[in-house]
Amino acid sequence: MAARVHTADRLARAIAYVVNPLVLPPLLFASVLALYDAPPAEIGLVAGIAAMFFTGLPLALLFVLLRTGRAASIELFDRKARRLPYAVGFAGTLAAFFVVDMTVQTARPIVLALAGLLCGGTALMAIINLRWKISLHAASITGFVTMLLYAASRTVPPPSSVVPAAGLAATGLAAAGLVGAVMWARLRSNAHTPGEVWAGMVFGLAVPFIVLLALEATGRL
Repeated sequence: MAARVHTADRLARAIAYVVNPLVLPPLLFASVLALYDAPPAEIGLVAGIAAMFFTGLPLALLFVLLRTGRAASIELFDRKARRLPYAVGFAGTLAAFFVVDMTVQTARPIVLALAGLLCGGTALMAIINLRWKISLHAASITGFVTMLLYAASRTVPPPSSVVPAAGLAATGLAAAGLVGAVMWARLRSNAHTPGEVWAGMVFGLAVPFIVLLALEATGRL
C-alpha cells in the first residue's frame, strides 16, 4: 500500500512538472501556427519569443527566489510567495504580446487574440491570488485546451460524416482526460483544495471561450 501511495505521489509530481503553466504558451503558439500552415521559421520565431518571455523569465525569477530562500519550493505552495512571480509573469506576457505583434504574419488576428488572452488571464489570476489561491495549473491546461480547440475549429468545416465526428469526439475526450489528470495531480500533491482546482478549471474554460466568442461576434476574428 505504501509503495502504491509513493508511486501515485511521484506520478502527481511528474504531471505537475511536465504539464506546467510555463511550458504551455510556446506549445500553444507553435501548435496554432502549425494548424494554419505557417512557415517553420515563423513557428520557431514566435515559439521562441513565447519561450523567452513566458518560460525563461519566470524560471529565472524562480531560480533567484529559491537561491535566496524566499521560496521553499518551485511549487510556491504559499499564496503570498506567488505575488512577485505573478507580477513578473504579467510583465513578461505584456512584453511578449508587443514582440509577437511585431513579428507574426500567419493567422495574425487569432494569434494576437491568444497572446492578449494570456496577458489578461495572468493579470486576472494575479488579482484573484491577492485574496485566494486559485489553481494556476488547472486554469492553464484548461485554457490551453480551450484556445487550441477554438483555433482548430476555425481551420476545418463542421464534421459532415462519422469519421471526422469521431475524430473530434476522440480529441475532446483526450483533452478532458489531460485536464482531469492535472486536476488530480494538484489535489494529490495537496497543492490546492478541490474548490481552488475546480475554480481554476472553470476560469480556464470560461474566460477564453467568452472572450474569443465576443471577438468573433464583433468581427475581430
